Amino acid sequence: MDEKNLELNSKFSGTLTNCYDSHVHWQATGTYHRRLPQYTHQGEWITGFGWDQPTVNEISSREVGATPPGKTPHEILDREFGDHPVFFVRIDGHAAWVNQAGLARAGLWQKNPVAPLGGEIQLKSDGYPTGILLDQAMQIVQRLLPPRTESQIRDDLLLAQEIFHKSGFTHIRDLSGDEVQWQVINGLLRENKIKLAVEQFFEAEDPNLFDRQLDLAIRLQRDYVGFADSRTQLVRPRGVKIYLDGALGSEGALLSCDYCSGRPGARGLQMLKESTLRDFISRAWSARLPIAVHAIGDAANHLLAQTAFAIESSGLKGELNIEHAELLRYDTILLLSKLSNVKCYMQPCQWLTDKKWLETKIGPLVQRVFRWRELEEHNIPIWFGSDTPIEEPSFIANLAAIEDGARNGDIPRPKRNVSFYQMHPDSGWVRNTSTVFTNGHVSAVHFCGNEILL
Repeated sequence: MDEKNLELNSKFSGTLTNCYDSHVHWQATGTYHRRLPQYTHQGEWITGFGWDQPTVNEISSREVGATPPGKTPHEILDREFGDHPVFFVRIDGHAAWVNQAGLARAGLWQKNPVAPLGGEIQLKSDGYPTGILLDQAMQIVQRLLPPRTESQIRDDLLLAQEIFHKSGFTHIRDLSGDEVQWQVINGLLRENKIKLAVEQFFEAEDPNLFDRQLDLAIRLQRDYVGFADSRTQLVRPRGVKIYLDGALGSEGALLSCDYCSGRPGARGLQMLKESTLRDFISRAWSARLPIAVHAIGDAANHLLAQTAFAIESSGLKGELNIEHAELLRYDTILLLSKLSNVKCYMQPCQWLTDKKWLETKIGPLVQRVFRWRELEEHNIPIWFGSDTPIEEPSFIANLAAIEDGARNGDIPRPKRNVSFYQMHPDSGWVRNTSTVFTNGHVSAVHFCGNEILL
């Protein structure tokens, strides 16, 4: 956050009940808590996270060292790390740098390798990979990485919980769960180590995992005592999270026109066929589960709205959670307003990050970003969060972003106070829970009547 925005919110004081970050990646927040480029060994692999690069040359000079002109990402990594396979993930989580050794391990070091649906393998003029993989192409390499152990997951979750508390959050909505994490959480609950109220979604970033995650969510819903009306359970199993497109920074978000990068026809990536999207939504709704769909670009959001509306028109209804909804056409908003149960989970803080390059990347589509006021006016529920570890979890940052966007009239502020959208709507879930802000800082957090030591 820049100094002007920090100064703008430095005097905020008040108390929020059930302070809520509506979109987090709980385990990843612990894993990558510093949010800086860092290398670590994951088995034989060297992995890292946190680069925010607009161009290859800028990153290489800033993060890896002086780079000879014309070097590709894999060549830069080859020089630095030799034959160790390397997998570095961009700050938005939707692009990766892989060296030649890593590409070879994944079977991608060949001329014109075929990318999966919803993925891109960027190529050099000779047809071999540059080392940049987008979205579903990343899965080819990620499957080779050794999974984190239960002990590591436990440490990740506890560290992230500490980060949430220091940021003032007592309630979170985690979009990245799986069965192993759920078992670790249950162990922590038995140890009385969980001091958060958690809504748990189960992630199927790889569409092939959807069946497994849906079956898990159905089973946990059945086994969860008092799931619909519980006021005492700390961790609530919810539905499944899927991906429809990528991110704007890595140019994977699905747009209605070309990106301004000069590549004809480059409009982002659609990760699911329309028929698959319809099948996934229908199956979740048939099981009476909410489905969360990652959709950032205006074309992705419109396709999602059309698909959900068609399903409802056939007589099947359910809860649709749109994750991010960063670019929205007005006719998309009108279509969403016709759905019986849709919610948009947005991250205002990303305006402060993205505004530096949005117009140069998406041109006139910048007029469609962060339309929370129109959603509000059409009675479409919205909730604010951070997408941590992509951004730091921070209510103050979201306040700053709302004010910054409204300053020049570009993004009208919501009619309601921002705090309304960062307090969990179920006021009876975990009582006597509050966060006190003093001059823009978290000064006290109380959970179930007990003060959390910050």
